[in-house]
Amino acid sequence: MSSLSVFVLGAGPVAMALAGALTKVGHPPTGLWARRGEAAKRAGEFAGVPYVSGDWPDALREAEVILFAVRDDAIGALAKRLNNDGVLSSSQVLLHCAGSRSAESEFARLDVRGKGLLHPLRAIVSPAETIASIASTTFGVEGDEAGRRAAEGVVEVLGATFMALQSEQVAAYHAAAAIASNYLVGLLDLAEDVLSQAGIKGEAAQEAFVNLAQGALDNVRRSGIPGALTGPIRRGDSATVKAHMAALAIGPTENLDLYRALGQRSLALSRECGDAEEAKLQEISELLREPPSGDPPKS
Repeated sequence: MSSLSVFVLGAGPVAMALAGALTKVGHPPTGLWARRGEAAKRAGEFAGVPYVSGDWPDALREAEVILFAVRDDAIGALAKRLNNDGVLSSSQVLLHCAGSRSAESEFARLDVRGKGLLHPLRAIVSPAETIASIASTTFGVEGDEAGRRAAEGVVEVLGATFMALQSEQVAAYHAAAAIASNYLVGLLDLAEDVLSQAGIKGEAAQEAFVNLAQGALDNVRRSGIPGALTGPIRRGDSATVKAHMAALAIGPTENLDLYRALGQRSLALSRECGDAEEAKLQEISELLREPPSGDPPKS
């Protein structure tokens, strides 16, 4: 990888983070292109690389690896445009960062040396923070032989790690990533909603729940799953679960439905832990079971 030249397409957080990270480790991209001039300037100056918009630069034509760090739904059209404009060559490798799409699905029928997926498995909001912790990032990598090799080379240069994927695994991989990241935000929103229904509001509550969630994640890192599970379901405390459900029953039905579904998942983990009596866990199972349509929840 150390001898390969990389050109970045895009000016969003992912493009800025990856271009900046490559620059930081001493392997700056040969350039960065974006559709809008102001966006290209902002991203290029942030990452410390030459930037351009409009016409395709020579650096793009000469690059050995072209990294598509644009919106997922723009990758295929942009690749087709480059091909139609005669920019691509059979010596180049194309990589994209859309974790839900295989390399071939986006670069089909293009005559290039390699096609690959390079997906950073992290929620990138702040490019600067991502650059600072890039070595702790895992990348999803997929593609043909040359594409995978180039993607793995980028990961190696960044000092990060990768998860090797097959094309048929990409959708499930990305769904799992969404659950672990996007849905975690949704869960915190659910927690705040439940609290607000009881008349407790304010930024202090959000900060408290963020710290609580971070503690749970730290426990997973230290103890793994199911060892990190805590709370009433692990203890077999059916009385507390019953009280939870009574409180949730006065709010939106979907809040209680989510509690039931997540409770069932936690119940299975509790059984793996083996701390609680099975009779107590069975009581919780009965509480969490969805009542027949039209029946009120147990309280």
